[in-house]
Amino acid sequence: MTVTEDITEFIAAEIGRLLNLSMMDVEIVTRNGKRGCLLKNFIPKGVMNEEGGVLLRNLSGYDSLLNSKLSSYDLIQYGFDFIKKLKFWEQIKPNFIEMNFFDILIGNQDRHPFNWMVLFKSMDDIEFSTIYDNGASLGFRFDDVMLKEYIENKTKLEKYMRNSKVKAGLFEKNK
Repeated sequence: MTVTEDITEFIAAEIGRLLNLSMMDVEIVTRNGKRGCLLKNFIPKGVMNEEGGVLLRNLSGYDSLLNSKLSSYDLIQYGFDFIKKLKFWEQIKPNFIEMNFFDILIGNQDRHPFNWMVLFKSMDDIEFSTIYDNGASLGFRFDDVMLKEYIENKTKLEKYMRNSKVKAGLFEKNK
């Protein structure tokens, strides 16, 4: 059996709730004989919102971040120094960092800046959104046979882990 993104989206949301994180409500549903997941809208009526990618693109120097030749820790440091330019960084910082640690925990490989959002309830009331779009995690591409191969072959597992990158929610490219 292959684990699919609807199942991993649901399981990741449950894991996040167990960790007391603010998670999107996810249900497994069937429509016309096809299984999928239903995601509850988390944006209250009348609240302005903006995806991280739009917020970051509006900051001077974002292209330099995307085209940086830096890697590993140096790139992460540069990225965090960059996101501090957001005037509301201190308000969203704890939740942004929690999201990134959660992504590492579940092996999320799809956290780019269009997979997180900031909610503007008023000029003084700004919040980080609930955590959403976690389907590309928890080994979603592995069927039982592949999973067994990786568990039994340490070299293959280590190569897979080396080649898997978490994007830290800042980068539109695979870094």
